[in-house]
Amino acid sequence: MQLTNNDIYNIYQQLGVFANLDVKVSTGFKINKISKILLEEVKEIDVAKMKIVEAYCEKDEDGKPRIENGNYKILPEFIDQATTELNDLFDVQLDVNIPKIKLSEIEDLKISMTTLSTLMPIIEEDE
Repeated sequence: MQLTNNDIYNIYQQLGVFANLDVKVSTGFKINKISKILLEEVKEIDVAKMKIVEAYCEKDEDGKPRIENGNYKILPEFIDQATTELNDLFDVQLDVNIPKIKLSEIEDLKISMTTLSTLMPIIEEDE
């Protein structure tokens, strides 16, 4: 299935809501399999994201990225360029081989509309 890097990132994060829900073993197995596949993609996205951020952030006297309050500080003159490159990264479409979750497998669960909306690309109605 075709997903953007943004979709992959968000779906992976939202799959965590299932960790505290009681699901059938087969459904849990499928969700775990999807999570593992997406985690590998998320790791690659993070590497690419860090290369962009580090290219445009302030550096200390040793040439290492300067971090303030847990965040990299992008040089003001490069904010637009860094933003464009990050947006481009998250807009990239990938073909990801993951199983879909059938609506019947999760129909009795209580999840937020935000979670449901994010997971829509990997949920299919039963035939």
